Amino acid sequence: MSLTLEHVRRKSPEKPRRRVKFSNENTKDLQPSARKKVRKLTTKQKLIKQSFELRKKFEELSSEWQEKLFDTVDINVLRES
Repeated sequence: MSLTLEHVRRKSPEKPRRRVKFSNENTKDLQPSARKKVRKLTTKQKLIKQSFELRKKFEELSSEWQEKLFDTVDINVLRES
């Protein structure tokens, strides 16, 4: 039996294979072309990162100070109100 042209047309095409992602830690034994290059941050990205870290630090400090300055409210007082 030979395949007809109609049969070949009905056959679904193969799906493209997914590319496997490599982490930089496990690429020592791979070829240089398979390694993912680590790019340096741009000046804008560095500023954004620094700003985020400062915000996070100040938020933690403010919550610590709030805990120290303000006493916890007694449950009975909360119930009465």
